[in-house]
Parts: sequence; structure tokens; C-alpha cells
Amino acid sequence: MAMTKSESQSTTGGAYPPYSIRTYTGKLVCPFIMAEDDIDIRDIAHALSQLCRYSGHTSVLYSVAEHSVRVAWYIERRTQNKKMELAGLLHDAEEAYLLDFPSPLKKHPNMAWYRRMGKVLRKQILAHWGVSDGMDASYVKHADRVLLATEQRDLMRDAEPDGDEYLAGSIRPWEATVAERRFLLLFERLRNELGV
Repeated sequence: MAMTKSESQSTTGGAYPPYSIRTYTGKLVCPFIMAEDDIDIRDIAHALSQLCRYSGHTSVLYSVAEHSVRVAWYIERRTQNKKMELAGLLHDAEEAYLLDFPSPLKKHPNMAWYRRMGKVLRKQILAHWGVSDGMDASYVKHADRVLLATEQRDLMRDAEPDGDEYLAGSIRPWEATVAERRFLLLFERLRNELGV
């Protein structure tokens, strides 16, 4: 259950702990004890647009925001389920606060803390906009894997794409400002259509 800002501040003596971060909108937040009013889609969209997938080991910058939009588009074309599309758009939203580690590193036993924190924060962010963490997670993961294979094919040198399905055409990455804008526009459209 998410804490309110006052509950969060009462557990920290009236101020956030020294391990807080300053967000794009100027908020001081601690990802380990996020309050509901700490979650801001502008912070998420901006941070993810500045965050490169694969720890930057792509031929050109390819942002987590763009990846998230493409996952949502894939879901939209195949399901017409707006809530699942929103879950796809937000499936990596916690990385706006915790950063993105390559999947093989996330699976290492020493990264258990990161997996736990990511799961808690992702669940909180999804719930903030009325999406269940279990919202057909298997289909969101499928879409994520299709994007992973396509990204490896199109953006990584000497990669051996790991997948049975790829997007048609090649990914030509967007500039960060375009990724941020498309993320926000898609979020607002889905939010309005879902009434959340």
C-alpha cells in the first residue's frame, strides 16, 4: 500500500532521507518510500526519454520511453485493450526512479534488491493510474520480448536476436524530445479514454 506524503514524512522525521533524488519537475523523492503525490507522469516520461536501453550499448541512443511506446503500440494493434495498452506503456516506469539495468544483470542473485524494489514501485505506479500489476502480464511480457528481439536485430552490433517474432520494418530511434512527447501524448489519450 502506498503512503501519503505526510505518512512518508512522519517516518523520516519530517523530511525525506538523504538518499532522495530530485526529479525533472523539481520534486524531492525517495524511490524506496514513494508517496502517491511523488508519482508524476512528466517525471516518468522525461526520465525514460533520457535513459538509453541496454546500458547505452546500441548503435544510436534508443530510449526506454520509445521502447515503452512501441510496446504499447504492439499491444494496441493486437488486443484493442486500452487498460493493457496503458500497462504496456508503464511496464518500465519504475526505471524513471531506479534506472534500467540490462536483463542479464537484473537476474544476478546480487540484484535481488533491485528486482524487489522495481516490482514494488512498478505496482505502485500502475495502481496510481488504476492498472493492476497482473493486468495480463504475460501478454505485456510477450510484447516486451518482441520488442527486445527487434531492437537486438536493428540496434545492436553482432547481436543474435533471441525471438520468434519481430516487428515489421526497422526501428529508427527518435530523438529524446520526440520520445518524451509521444509517451505523454499516448498516456493522455489512454487516460482520457479510460477515465483514470
